[in-house]
Amino acid sequence: MPRCLPMQFFVRDILGMAGGILFAYAAGGNFDSNAKQWRLFADVMNDVAMALDLASPLIPGAFIVMASLGSVARAMVGMAAGATHAALTQHFAAAGSNP
Repeated sequence: MPRCLPMQFFVRDILGMAGGILFAYAAGGNFDSNAKQWRLFADVMNDVAMALDLASPLIPGAFIVMASLGSVARAMVGMAAGATHAALTQHFAAAGSNP
């Protein structure tokens, strides 16, 4: 079992990266027009990712599935939050103070 552990984390990280790429492909053109909704989505998905990461050791039989879903959720959070950051910063900036 200990030799299998690095492979589980490798699979988790690969699935997270692939999920982030697929999410960016599917939702990438919609981030600027609906920035507030995507920011809310990122906040909710962050909670989901944390819950999955915390719960994954509690169910050893489903560890890799839960850890992979948590990794995909974290990738979605990074994509949605990062993509909407500039639009929201520009929206809330005072006139003339935005470089």
